[in-house]
Amino acid sequence: MAALPAPRLPLPPVPRLPLPDPPPVVRRAARALRHELARPGRRPRSVWHDDGNAHIELLGPARTGGAAAHAAVCRALRELRGVQWAEVEEGLGRVLVAFDGEQVDVADLVETVADAEHALATAAGGATPARPAAARAAGTRVSPHPADEDPVLAETVALAVDAAAFTAALGGRLTRLPRVPRAVVGLVSLVDSQPRLHAALANRIGPAAAELVIGFAMAGVGALAQQPDSLAISMVARLARIAELRAAAAAFDRRADTLCQDTGDHPPRAAGGSAPGPQTDGAVRTGASARAARALAEANGGAPGPGGDG
Repeated sequence: MAALPAPRLPLPPVPRLPLPDPPPVVRRAARALRHELARPGRRPRSVWHDDGNAHIELLGPARTGGAAAHAAVCRALRELRGVQWAEVEEGLGRVLVAFDGEQVDVADLVETVADAEHALATAAGGATPARPAAARAAGTRVSPHPADEDPVLAETVALAVDAAAFTAALGGRLTRLPRVPRAVVGLVSLVDSQPRLHAALANRIGPAAAELVIGFAMAGVGALAQQPDSLAISMVARLARIAELRAAAAAFDRRADTLCQDTGDHPPRAAGGSAPGPQTDGAVRTGASARAARALAEANGGAPGPGGDG
């Protein structure tokens, strides 16, 4: 006679304890770090807008394609009803737009920029769009927008990593723990100091991500090699960078109203018509466009662009 299987008693449900939500500053820092470490093609587009003015980040060939690509983006934006003015600020890699919020919204502007970028990539034969790292490899510095919080938060996280590594290195030296050879530190320093190696890494993962990855690697090997002195220097550099970014943001806040007023000095176009008078794209900037670009550059701590007054 076959034995009957033992009855299975239902297991009581395991209660799931709700995890506490992280503080808002932790969520913001994690989001900023994720954005900074993302590949350039996957990183969200940075857009600043306020009361009829927008600064839209350019990606791919629209950013690195030179005056012809910039002219194509501006031309596409000026064809929109309600757009009064558009100009590319090369140092920031963004297009500055003054518009009538009752006729066009920011989403339409961003969509138009994306369409222009796609058209430029298609005209280039469908090749992979050039990444902003190409500008860095060519010796051109592309600065972040002064109003962006992500670089400040990412640098703050990197500073915290350096501080933790400094504590570990100092503790290891005081307790005489074994340490890794200094040659390991030299390998990471080699990538950071050699322009070709640094540019190759930046071209693969993006310039901001490359800086953070090298910084994290230097912090890790500095802790393992028990070099608190180099980590202290890194922390001082991080503090200086954070102060620089915060000063640029404060300057932009002070000049934002003037900048927006300058970009709005152009008379609005007639509906569906072309802009009054000939407009020159590229290096030549006159009138309000020169003042607007110069004000934004000064807010970011840079020199005035070409064509500025005085």
